[in-house]
Amino acid sequence: AGKSSAAAAARPIEGRRADYRFVGSVEVEIRRRKAEDIEYGIRDAWIDPRDIAEEEALTTLEGVNTRVTELATVQEKDTQDIYGVMEDAQRRQAEMFQRVEMLVDDSRYHYETGRLVDQEARCSREAWAHSIGLSSAVHF
Repeated sequence: AGKSSAAAAARPIEGRRADYRFVGSVEVEIRRRKAEDIEYGIRDAWIDPRDIAEEEALTTLEGVNTRVTELATVQEKDTQDIYGVMEDAQRRQAEMFQRVEMLVDDSRYHYETGRLVDQEARCSREAWAHSIGLSSAVHF
């Protein structure tokens, strides 16, 4: 990573010899003029591509971190919404279970009440029949 990309590209191709000594001298000149004043007070600042790559990597990393944070926030909200729906469903299920239990208990009481009414009606018929029988016996 410490060697320049131009020097890496300056290797002989297929056994041919090439003289690329000028690459080193160009890089030295560029470094010397890195922040040298030129006309109109404008500074000629050399921007090292490695610095740009690092800045882009940081920007990309910040973007990824921001996106991951946003996704985590959305997922947390969705999870809370799902838990809310599940809690509502469980609450409604518990209410229905209580109503069914109440109806079952009421049906027992209604059955017992019906049985008592039937028994009372039977007793009343027997008493009426007995009173009619006595009344008939007295009148005949």
